[in-house]
Amino acid sequence: MNEKTIVSVINADARSEYAVIRLLSRGVYATLEQKAGAVIVLPPNASASTSTPRGRIDTNELIKSLSPAAVIGPGAAEKYAVPLPFFDYSKNGEYVKKNAELTAEGAVGIMINERPFSVSSAKIAVLGFGRIGKSLSEKLTFLGGDVTVFARRAEARAEAEKICRAKDFADFEDGFDCVVNTVPAPTVNVLKIGGYVIELASAPYGFDEDDRRLLGGKFIFAPGLPGKTAPRQAGYALGDAVYDILKGEIFK
Repeated sequence: MNEKTIVSVINADARSEYAVIRLLSRGVYATLEQKAGAVIVLPPNASASTSTPRGRIDTNELIKSLSPAAVIGPGAAEKYAVPLPFFDYSKNGEYVKKNAELTAEGAVGIMINERPFSVSSAKIAVLGFGRIGKSLSEKLTFLGGDVTVFARRAEARAEAEKICRAKDFADFEDGFDCVVNTVPAPTVNVLKIGGYVIELASAPYGFDEDDRRLLGGKFIFAPGLPGKTAPRQAGYALGDAVYDILKGEIFK
């Protein structure tokens, strides 16, 4: 394959459009059209199913229908691309860092614009201390929030304590204005939550359908947040990550 190879970005949301713009600006023949035989780029939320203009469809069937030369996507979609060459953009450090920052920024925006409390002096629990949890804790603390990070590993809690308070999940108790989850697995009992919840984690999420029903209007489902709150920057970051793979692995 070479620079004349078509790169077809699956049109999941506005990020896809900006990823194409970024790739075109860097000399890549990129398009939102689903073209057979192209290198296809799956969206960040692709796993067993993938978002398309027709709704979520089976990833395996999507890939088979396009007979692509190679697949670029998040690691969660790799097993659905077998036996095709697969390249994982979620291993790109700059992309992951930028995506975490934009996700954290979007979560802060939700609190400011959609919740009935001020971030300043609000009691906020952040579940998990990965890249998103760290960025979010930093931003909320800077804005005057009373932040407590909950994390399982002692090393993560020690790192979080450089920014705010930190506790083990087992020590979670009610008393927060807002709980923000970044862990794609259950960590705390929903019955201990009296405030609002913002779900940032990807599938299978931290709160299941029963939990969401219990929380009612206090639950905000917001995975893939950069696609909603900062699609241009998120799309550019995706385009840059894809370009790095094209130049390093495919256009040889």
